[in-house]
Amino acid sequence: MNEAETSINQLLNPRIKTRCLPIFGVGQYAACASDAMKQVEMALKALMGDNTLFGKRLINKAFGPGKGLKIRLPLDPVLQEKAKFYFDATRNFYRNYCAHNEKGIDAVTSMRIMIIASELLDMLDASHITLEDVGGVKGLLKSGVFSSRNELKFLLKRIDGCWFPAGDVGSVLEELAEDNYGELQFQALFDLDLVDYKESEVDDDPLDVIGVISLTQLGKETLAEILP
Repeated sequence: MNEAETSINQLLNPRIKTRCLPIFGVGQYAACASDAMKQVEMALKALMGDNTLFGKRLINKAFGPGKGLKIRLPLDPVLQEKAKFYFDATRNFYRNYCAHNEKGIDAVTSMRIMIIASELLDMLDASHITLEDVGGVKGLLKSGVFSSRNELKFLLKRIDGCWFPAGDVGSVLEELAEDNYGELQFQALFDLDLVDYKESEVDDDPLDVIGVISLTQLGKETLAEILP
């Protein structure tokens, strides 16, 4: 491998190297460029845990205003809106560019698009959602995920020690729905590292496994903060 090839590998995100670079290597430059941008959207869906949204709606949910947890990029918080614009504009431009200029995409253009896609993927790889990022308990309430401190307190106390047949999270959601809690609040506890999930055998029977949800140390500290 020569110095130029080493530099290219250093510039590309692992996802692009494994999925797109082989296409580039056989001269399918347009297909490579198109797939590179698709990889960004696929990674965004995986990070959000939502396969039902596409394009602008997906980006608005990830970065835009409104209720729900948002992706926190490794940037200054004031740049979140610019990041939303960057992701949306890049997706729009290159999606349309690849669709209407297939014959005009050569090796240089394809490589540039792979590098841009790699930058976006690297930003997503470094992103995270934490309680501190959303401004602690006050920020979490402000986001609209929980309407009050009492609502958050009740759910933390309600779910600590909750057990159910392993993998049957639907039964938990059904019970929470009776208390007017939805999947958004349930998932938020995991996203913010307030609760943890573990599986264990019952009476040493490998066929009888239960799942248990319990508060993490951060969850215990958060509950103590909002008590009584």
